[in-house]
Amino acid sequence: MGNKQNEDQETNNKPQLARLKETIQITNFSRSSIYRGIADGTFPAPVRIGKRAIAFKLSELEKWVESRPRVQLNSKGDK
Repeated sequence: MGNKQNEDQETNNKPQLARLKETIQITNFSRSSIYRGIADGTFPAPVRIGKRAIAFKLSELEKWVESRPRVQLNSKGDK
């Protein structure tokens, strides 16, 4: 029972939103690539957090990262 409460407290202490700078670090995408993905629907849409400020839901970014195809590299360095 105490375990669930600890997990809930940890979740509440974690930031739930990532600003563009953190989103760039998480995805390793450029700013323009992120905005292009938003425009064409291939990247999670941001939420407005102020008059001129947006952020991205971390849960949506995590799902997006997990949905990306994995690359299979062979040991000879061929692509």
